[in-house]
Amino acid sequence: MELVSDLRPLRKLLSKKLTGTTPTPLEIVAAWQRAGHPEQAMSRNKWIELFRIIPDEYLPETPVTIYRGTDSGEYENGNYGMSWTIDLPTAIIFATSRNNAHPVVLTCTVDQKHVLADSQRIAIGAVKNGTRVDVGEPEIIVNPESLTNVRLVPRERWDDRPGISMSRPTKNIF
Repeated sequence: MELVSDLRPLRKLLSKKLTGTTPTPLEIVAAWQRAGHPEQAMSRNKWIELFRIIPDEYLPETPVTIYRGTDSGEYENGNYGMSWTIDLPTAIIFATSRNNAHPVVLTCTVDQKHVLADSQRIAIGAVKNGTRVDVGEPEIIVNPESLTNVRLVPRERWDDRPGISMSRPTKNIF
């Protein structure tokens, strides 16, 4: 899976901030998602500063179990990314489709006060306000420094989700 970067929403977001205008939660998440590799486009600390603008009404009210599909090196060095999901099949897809040499799926439960953005809640809020949006994947943005008890999802669980099969055929059946 190749990510396509579009930095226009990020530039618009930053120019809004420079003029003293507060960006909407949807603008912040759109800039994050469209950047492709957001932490390469702007520092983690700057992103965290932007995400802190999002009002509590768009954040979870209880702790959330999150997943991240990545390479085993991220787990081994403990340098986690900010982008996670509440959906195990989505994490499995990210683990297996990014040319990871050693794909893994990570999980942990994060206290709601450490969630910086919940893309689904923000999209639902935008729709309620009359904005048409593509909800996209259920993405949770966190400050990775707040994560504790991160563990691996066993491979046996990768196949137990409805609609997802990570098994590969042993021979061509056609």
